[in-house]
Amino acid sequence: MTLQGVRHITLVKFTASPANEGNSPLYTWSVNGISCTMTNPVESVPLKISVFPSPVVNLTDKPFLCTGDSVQLDAGPGFASYLWQDNSTGRYYSANNAGTYQVTVTDSRGCSGSDSVQLKNCDSTLFVPDAFSPNNDGVNDIFKVVSSGDNIPGFSIRIFDR
Repeated sequence: MTLQGVRHITLVKFTASPANEGNSPLYTWSVNGISCTMTNPVESVPLKISVFPSPVVNLTDKPFLCTGDSVQLDAGPGFASYLWQDNSTGRYYSANNAGTYQVTVTDSRGCSGSDSVQLKNCDSTLFVPDAFSPNNDGVNDIFKVVSSGDNIPGFSIRIFDR
């Protein structure tokens, strides 16, 4: 588990703008059950809001895992709750069949984050991509050779421009 950022307090002002305001639009706001009517523009007083980072869970740094590997997924320590794709609620999950496994974690403040991993039936333990998409979406952003195991001591690759 890693936390990105720290809690910070920010001032927020809410503004309401009508889509079809006409000549004299009215807005009714309710604060603690007391209604007050205002005319255009409508703004609240600045409010202090605490902003907490979303929890981050990382099941694996590999693009996929292979069936046959010893696959026990670990969502990480310190979360208030865990929810896997089959509604199980433990920190660990044993993945045995091909498919997509997903977990959503929730911290003590009620903020949640999720991650997923695909378990494939692999014929080999080496994956060499034929393309990559460096668009920062977390999928195939870096061109690299990936092994489903950690037992490949080294390799050589050559890339030719057509």
